[in-house]
Amino acid sequence: SPNNKNKKKTIRIFQNFQKIRMVFFKDRDLCHSLFRLGVIKKYKSEVIILKIKRLDHIVLTVSDLAKATRFYHEVFDMPILEESETVVTLRCGHQLLKLQTTARKDALVAKTPTSGSADLCLVTGDALADDINHLKSYFVEIIAGPVTKSGANGQMTSIYLNDPDGNLIEISEY
Repeated sequence: SPNNKNKKKTIRIFQNFQKIRMVFFKDRDLCHSLFRLGVIKKYKSEVIILKIKRLDHIVLTVSDLAKATRFYHEVFDMPILEESETVVTLRCGHQLLKLQTTARKDALVAKTPTSGSADLCLVTGDALADDINHLKSYFVEIIAGPVTKSGANGQMTSIYLNDPDGNLIEISEY
């Protein structure tokens, strides 16, 4: 099979470089497989793996900062922590949601900050039926759902909507 050929090729490549003391991998499964096959001798001490703990914040570029802030603050009840002319920081559970304009020049920004290009999932603490009624009370159109999906913690039920910039927002209940 093609996967078997790729594995054999990868193993041959690594056997040619067994003298390398430090190996950097992003793929933990590949490291573990190579260790089990005997290609890497000391998996724990010689392989350095980047260990990400959690997501801290997301930055959305928006066309109208006041309109986007009002939407996330009022519709999703996200507390506003900081505000400036070009960025607003809101609390979203244990993480932060930052809204920025394309005029933001005081910080590192993405190569091409674009409004309306994000797709993110927010997990609700309420019953999804209650959230649907809440969204309707704010005249927010639900564009899809409820549908069953797989998320980071297993099976979930989701609805979809767009924020004022057209970002796709998924609201999910586990």
